[in-house]
Amino acid sequence: MHTPAASALPSASSLPPPPPLHDPSRWTVDDAIGAFAHAMPNASEATRVAAFGALTRIFDPVCSRDQLVRPAFVRRAAQSFPPERRRLVLALLAAFYGFVWRAGLLDGIELGRLLLAIERARRGLGLRARVIAFPPARPGERVDVELVRLALIAEELGWWRRELRDAIDLASLASLVAHLARHDGIPLRLDRLELSRWEEELHAAGLAPTEVERRLRAIDRLLEREVPHAA
Repeated sequence: MHTPAASALPSASSLPPPPPLHDPSRWTVDDAIGAFAHAMPNASEATRVAAFGALTRIFDPVCSRDQLVRPAFVRRAAQSFPPERRRLVLALLAAFYGFVWRAGLLDGIELGRLLLAIERARRGLGLRARVIAFPPARPGERVDVELVRLALIAEELGWWRRELRDAIDLASLASLVAHLARHDGIPLRLDRLELSRWEEELHAAGLAPTEVERRLRAIDRLLEREVPHAA
């Protein structure tokens, strides 16, 4: 991973001490980076220093929580590194955001959006598609998994609607997104769509046969064109 010159990096023993991150009104991005570097399990001094340097470089222009949680920033951050290093950078970002979430500084929906952005960036590098597994709840907390899933479906639907607004109507797209999210996870992978299974769900939902047929035709047209980020 490309990092600043070794002379510019602190040693592991001189990294900023782990701050108390339980108070969102007091933490800074630098606090979070320092705490993450200290918390890396089974990491050598060189690994901690490299992670600290890389994250400091990535988040150098970031000075607010709103910027930290902005999904568009993931793409810009990865692109600031040479192409051969971007896969490692994205993995580091995923670990960092997971840590920040577990510290209570992100909510579940914010983390989900960031992980979606990371997975799309991975696919943009030509890496094999994978389904994002949402992290387990923080110790002592309960997470409404269904609520999180529905919120992520809504986020995914909004993204696909922007990409495919001229190719498919909203009703057809919404039922397709919900179907794939239930059976294959998010982000969506259209190549894993089983049309017969989706058709059964549409009939089971009580849709008129003519409406089922209309939605199937819409998806047929969609699959005939090159779909962005479908892997």
